[in-house]
Amino acid sequence: MATHRWHYCREALAVHYLETLKTGPQSLAIFAERRKGKTEFCKYDLIPHAESQGYRCVYINFWQDKANPSACVVESITNSLERDLTGILRGWKKEVSLKLGALQDKISKNPVATPSTANEAFSCLLRTKEPILLICDEVQHLATNPAFEDFTASLRTFIDSNKDRTRVVFTGSSQDNLNRLFRRQKAAFYNSAPLTPFHDMGEEFIKFLTDLFYSLTKRKLPAKDIMKTYINHHYSPAFIVELLQVMVRDGYYDMESGLDYYLSLNPPDQEHELTWKNINALDKEVLKLIATQNDPQLYSSSTLEKIRSAIGVAVKKGTVQASLKKLRELGVLLNSGRGEWEFENSSFKEYVLLQL
Repeated sequence: MATHRWHYCREALAVHYLETLKTGPQSLAIFAERRKGKTEFCKYDLIPHAESQGYRCVYINFWQDKANPSACVVESITNSLERDLTGILRGWKKEVSLKLGALQDKISKNPVATPSTANEAFSCLLRTKEPILLICDEVQHLATNPAFEDFTASLRTFIDSNKDRTRVVFTGSSQDNLNRLFRRQKAAFYNSAPLTPFHDMGEEFIKFLTDLFYSLTKRKLPAKDIMKTYINHHYSPAFIVELLQVMVRDGYYDMESGLDYYLSLNPPDQEHELTWKNINALDKEVLKLIATQNDPQLYSSSTLEKIRSAIGVAVKKGTVQASLKKLRELGVLLNSGRGEWEFENSSFKEYVLLQL
């Protein structure tokens, strides 16, 4: 598994996912908020385990080129194949080498990758002999633009046409867009992969960090202090690891002073402040209502009057609906069904509550 010093290996989870793919569905869709460790898990745990089981792994990050998902596929497959096409392996995989060369030539003549170019890349991939594991990171991005529909349909066709060799793990940080991608009846990936929560790490992760901190500093940092900070910051492994790295680097050996120092270097809520600044008064009132009430009656006369009193302008049901649509498109809210709305990000909900 991984040798990255600060990485907590989740080998059992990697084994579980791969065994599930072998015996159950062809694809899994893993959901968790941003900075919960999905990408690190895929790169340091899932891919090494799959490779040890004979899989050719292709990691595709759809945020790498947000305007062109085809380009993300082409670059990822090219990188995967090029690693093998050196020295003696070039002769062994001559046919793949020739095909890859033709693909690279095509890309150089037409630098804007298209679904057709992505299909060429997939054809190259199929000329290898191993079973294939595709890791499609931030796949919810494919639901953000109607222009991606042709590519998405092409990707679904490739996966469905190669069920004997291909397994897929999708990851996403927007539950709303994942629902659009996998649960909307007209969507290309409708009902193609069960949504699988990516559970937070717990006490064993904190013990790992406690032991590592001691090995690096020869100072004991109580596990309960690390756990408390970890919980208070939404079980974010990225946050707690960055915090401890700064403490090790700059010589802070208790959590309270270390946290204060870290936050002085990295002021909290900057992203939330920008989001809050860029929405209007109506949007803010809608968010406050959703943050403070389990089931706000957003279109009731009393709610509309409450909003009017807060912003000084009369509002109608359609006005509130337009605000909800806007906040959903911004990735702030998700529609969980039956008219119920939730925050995509729990930390932004906390930020909204502080604005009351």
